[in-house]
Amino acid sequence: MKHIHSCPECGKIFSDKLKKCTCGWFYPDADEKKVADHCCQYRINNRRCPLPGTIRSPLYGHGSWYCSDHWGCLDDSQMGEAILLNAEKNYEQILKDRQDWRRKLFTR
Repeated sequence: MKHIHSCPECGKIFSDKLKKCTCGWFYPDADEKKVADHCCQYRINNRRCPLPGTIRSPLYGHGSWYCSDHWGCLDDSQMGEAILLNAEKNYEQILKDRQDWRRKLFTR
């Protein structure tokens, strides 16, 4: 007999054979070791964005983290690849600019 469950994130109905929902929620595996990975999860052509992930959906649960630039273009692979290329080339400068912005914000 199949048991039917609803996703705690979006409320969609799925059977007990499925371990994850289309919204990104999934059953945590008790045997799996949890390792925090808050880097941007954007990947293309076996390359991954090096920037820190700052946004995820859903806000609670098990969604993937993305940098703010990739979050805004998840449906545009050309823009995503251009952002990735820029992040790879200018990683240190991007992080320095972000730190300078925060420093200016809090020193006022």
